[in-house]
Amino acid sequence: MARSNTQATLSLPTLFPPIPPKSHDAVTVWQALTPASTLNIKSFGGAHLQPSAPGDQLLLLKPTLGQAVTAARTVWAPRFGSASVVEITLPAATLERYPRQCVAYQETEEIVIPAGDLGPLDQCLLRPIRVVERIILSASEPQHRFAHAQRTLQAVESFC
Repeated sequence: MARSNTQATLSLPTLFPPIPPKSHDAVTVWQALTPASTLNIKSFGGAHLQPSAPGDQLLLLKPTLGQAVTAARTVWAPRFGSASVVEITLPAATLERYPRQCVAYQETEEIVIPAGDLGPLDQCLLRPIRVVERIILSASEPQHRFAHAQRTLQAVESFC
């Protein structure tokens, strides 16, 4: 019996969607985070998106690093004594699905993503999320002292 020299081609279903090219299709955005959310990102090796603070229902991505640093410095650092800014790179087409809105300040436009979408978005990350900025307030900085005094007062009032 003669053997045929033809080889059979095995066609497997695509389990993972193709990764888009990392050129003009990639968009980098930034996010201000609390220390707890930063720790979560680091513990997963930058592979999972996180809300800015645990329990937040929206992910607010900033189109510029400066906007994210301002948010970290004015929102999270006074409350927690420190904050971080992370860099996130996603396909442009993925981010186009979400609205750009002014959430906190009129001057800043943010990409607003519901927290329920974070799992599927993790699959779209083009590179691991990385911390690019850390803001640490000293206890002597007025904002941090005020935030600490406010938390202490609230704790005392809730106890009484």
